[in-house]
Amino acid sequence: MHLGRVIYGKTTGGLHKKRKAAPFRMIPRENWIVVENAHPAVKTPEEHAEIVTLLESRRIQPKLARRGTYLLSGLLYCGKCGYSLQFQPKPDGRTLVKKCQKTDAFGNSCTNRGIELEHVEKAVMESLREHEAELLKTPVETGTSEIPTEHLLHTKEKELESLRDWVNRLKDLYVMGDVTKAEYKTRLERLKDLIVKKENEYEQLKESLDGCSPLTHAERLQLIDELKASWTTVIDVKERNRLMKLIIERTEYSRNGDEVNIHVKYR
Repeated sequence: MHLGRVIYGKTTGGLHKKRKAAPFRMIPRENWIVVENAHPAVKTPEEHAEIVTLLESRRIQPKLARRGTYLLSGLLYCGKCGYSLQFQPKPDGRTLVKKCQKTDAFGNSCTNRGIELEHVEKAVMESLREHEAELLKTPVETGTSEIPTEHLLHTKEKELESLRDWVNRLKDLYVMGDVTKAEYKTRLERLKDLIVKKENEYEQLKESLDGCSPLTHAERLQLIDELKASWTTVIDVKERNRLMKLIIERTEYSRNGDEVNIHVKYR
């Protein structure tokens, strides 16, 4: 866009589960329709190359410093195994969702491939618009049956304690000779995977709490309005990411070949 170009045909189909559409597919880069000089450019190709090089040289930061770097930071998970997904910026300005890094107890890697982050963000924003429309059609309830977030947090803590107790029990069974070494390793790996998953869920829930009570119907709509308004104001991505985390619990992405499925779970 900054170079005065307009690109068509990057994808085909849709990601809607309720609306009938052809399966979502990514079109190979060489088949994109690129229109040059569609509008005035704000930089030359040479300037663009210099800027990309400069940004790349500044990109390496400690992991904690990158929290909230992207719109979906801390919100994107593998739809096949539930593992948290990571992002990878490229020198040409694109950002990729990396293929799932999860391996099972036997060393087999998850088969979920990567994708350009842009496609996922567009699907999430479209889902958010549909969610808003559903909220507007739903009558506002005066009462609430929602479980307080503090109670959910306590439940997650108890689940983690139980899993850690099982690790200790399993060690005792192995020492006593009640399970073989192979059984011990297999069960231990499964318990470790569950603990990591529960720890991720706990941290997400703890971050979402942020001193707030459960969202009311009106508050959800207000947060969506704030998020939409943030695109026309001087708000950085970290603040948009914070708003997203107040609205969305998690987004699950899975890919089989060129067919992509994205499911957004709201709070």
